[in-house]
Amino acid sequence: MPMRCTAEKALPIFALRTACVASLAVVLSACTSVPTDDGIRIGLAAPLTGSIRHLGRDVERGAQLAVEEVNGRSIVVGGKPLRLSLISQDDAGMPQQGITAANALVSQKVNAVIGHLNSGTSIPAARVYDAAGVPQISPSATNPKLTRMGFERVFRMVADDVQLAEELGRYAVNRLGARRIMVVDDRSAYGQGIADVFERTLLSQGAVVLPRQFANKSATSLTLTVDAIAAQGPDLVFYGGMDIDLGKLIRSVAQRGLRPKWIGGDGICSGELPKFASGLADDQVYCAEGGGPPLKPSLQYQEFADRFTKKFGSAPILYASNTYDSVQAVVAAMVAAGSTDSKIWVPYLRSTPKLLGANGVIEFDASGNLRQPYVSFFTYRRDSRVQIE
Repeated sequence: MPMRCTAEKALPIFALRTACVASLAVVLSACTSVPTDDGIRIGLAAPLTGSIRHLGRDVERGAQLAVEEVNGRSIVVGGKPLRLSLISQDDAGMPQQGITAANALVSQKVNAVIGHLNSGTSIPAARVYDAAGVPQISPSATNPKLTRMGFERVFRMVADDVQLAEELGRYAVNRLGARRIMVVDDRSAYGQGIADVFERTLLSQGAVVLPRQFANKSATSLTLTVDAIAAQGPDLVFYGGMDIDLGKLIRSVAQRGLRPKWIGGDGICSGELPKFASGLADDQVYCAEGGGPPLKPSLQYQEFADRFTKKFGSAPILYASNTYDSVQAVVAAMVAAGSTDSKIWVPYLRSTPKLLGANGVIEFDASGNLRQPYVSFFTYRRDSRVQIE
């Protein structure tokens, strides 16, 4: 690898085996200073407008922090200085706009894309990126289809819906003791996918699953779902969808004088949910996410969160650390390969063992999934998200 290094100490962001040093953090901060250019373009695709723009801005900030930190060091790849620029495109969380955003990033000749946030945008966009030969790392898309389409340059930084929903189903029955459970989804690719697996898991655990409902931004669907909850009296309601829509549903149910317990996946599992729901009781909502911060934050995550908060004035919401890690993983692969050509560095991303990121160990399998994804469980107390497992 064409690189000159010193023994300068660095932030503990990643660990990577190289012939020169034992940690990528050192690789990214200890190389001899050389002139830089603006040659490597990192695309970021997320909902920067619309109802979940708070989550889109969160992941954009994670990528922005990673790009700025990489550019603050002097890195040489293939004998040339490495400098990143971040190009963001808004997909509004909508599939068609996701395709438009993907085409825009391809036309801007990005070297890699971090995105999209949602499964419903990530999957159609993946076809655009594959046709153009652009690697894609989704920080949060959990639909299993994303990495099962045969595309060689697609990766994800979280457990997929099958893994997450199975864990949620077992938790609902075995830990929460729920027996009469209603499943509600928002009819998105993400919401339906995770709800389907959750329901199958419940049935395998012997739970009573009430008739399926759906509720999204439609006032009619919301009213019908509230009516069904009031009529059937579930002791637990699963929601496959996003935090802002669940908040509206919780408020509507509460207006009927009902306070069932709720459970859901990563889409609802944000620090913003109490604001959207208004008046949550302690331990009324349970949720889980794959690839989020560990129960006991590691040194790497705490340092990332501190730097993020210092720069942006607020703490990471949900998946900022995943986009941060995604950018760092791309750079790690380029450094290991000694090349910025994706045909050369993508195989390194798939095969390099055990990178240490802000969220823990990052190691991809042949399909682009994490080899060791983990699931964290949360509840809400005093309007704050509290990790419980």
